[in-house]
Amino acid sequence: MPAAILPAVLLLLLVLCSVSVSTATNVSLCSTSEWNVTFHDGFDGDLLNPLSWTALNNYTHGRTEKELYLSKNTRVSNGTLILTTKKEMAVSLSGVKYNFTSGWVESKKKKSQAYGMFEVRAKLPSPSAGQVNKWPVAWPAHWLMPDDDSICWPTGGEIDIMEGYRPTTVKGGDSVLMTYHWAKKCGVDEWDKKFGTYPNIPSLSNRMTMSQKSSSSSSSSTTTSSSSFAPAVDWSNEFHTFSVEWKENVIEWYVDGISRYVRTKDQPKGLFIPTVPFYMILNTAMTPWSNATVDVGLPLEHVIDSVTWCERSKK
Repeated sequence: MPAAILPAVLLLLLVLCSVSVSTATNVSLCSTSEWNVTFHDGFDGDLLNPLSWTALNNYTHGRTEKELYLSKNTRVSNGTLILTTKKEMAVSLSGVKYNFTSGWVESKKKKSQAYGMFEVRAKLPSPSAGQVNKWPVAWPAHWLMPDDDSICWPTGGEIDIMEGYRPTTVKGGDSVLMTYHWAKKCGVDEWDKKFGTYPNIPSLSNRMTMSQKSSSSSSSSTTTSSSSFAPAVDWSNEFHTFSVEWKENVIEWYVDGISRYVRTKDQPKGLFIPTVPFYMILNTAMTPWSNATVDVGLPLEHVIDSVTWCERSKK
């Protein structure tokens, strides 16, 4: 979720994928014989591993987000990483006042990888926080960015493993988004040009609506569909595994081991697949419509049980 896209934040709604309620929430594709684990953090102990992660402090991410990221909002406890979002006054280093604080952890310049499987097992913040007749305010995300500061966004690509946006226009559930951003020029998101803006998406579900369900890496997705619905899933009620497999010509997303979305090189024409190592970001933003005078239900917790990266075994 780079700052460049925040003024048009709803453009991030690329895919709302339909997910049946799954009992297989402990599925890890990296645990099978097809894969070799390259990085794993089960967040044991009571401290964040400084060799793998940085908890950002007094960090802001664009003018439209309503939170200030503080390292004190990040803690390791009972085998989990917990990012806490609070309603509290805080002042950034530049003197800007914020009514909310939250947590951001990243592996930049510490852990990165090109290609392979990237998994995050997590419970998302409760969808109950927010305003009446508004979308709830939490915006949790697990995402990958190029570990090269010379590459301007999004010419190196951005892989959003999971973004939690939750419309309340349909009763009883949440949305989880899977997105890929790419560009030929700095700041000119090709997804924007190919898929249009939020009001043009046919219908928003409060569940994952499959853009194009795929079961093989040769599948491709070219548009958003809202025709497939499944029972509501409360992502805050139990842990779910959000994964993405990044190959030379295909990026494929999974929830609890089930393939849910695919992007394929040159579909549409010009779409490229990244080639440089990416690092991981785990965070919880506050949506631009957050309002400290009316938003209720905070504090919120984004609980991450484990992070695992792996590569396919060589035959």
